[in-house]
Amino acid sequence: MVASAVGGIQDQIENGVSGVLLEDPEDTSAFAEALAGVLNDPQRARRLGEAGRDRVREHFLGVRHLLKYARLIEPLDS
Repeated sequence: MVASAVGGIQDQIENGVSGVLLEDPEDTSAFAEALAGVLNDPQRARRLGEAGRDRVREHFLGVRHLLKYARLIEPLDS
């Protein structure tokens, strides 16, 4: 994942861990360079992709949020 460090995407991607975040969303040269860096390094691309998938599963899937809500309201049922 190569993206600009704006809005909520900054919460979703850890720069250098689960993707590459760019400072300036209008800097197309920096985007091209970052994208080429990932595409030209398959091991890095795989590592970023796996970390990104794991981060989404751990932090952002709907099921996770439903379970948190269930734990929150469960004590109210008694």
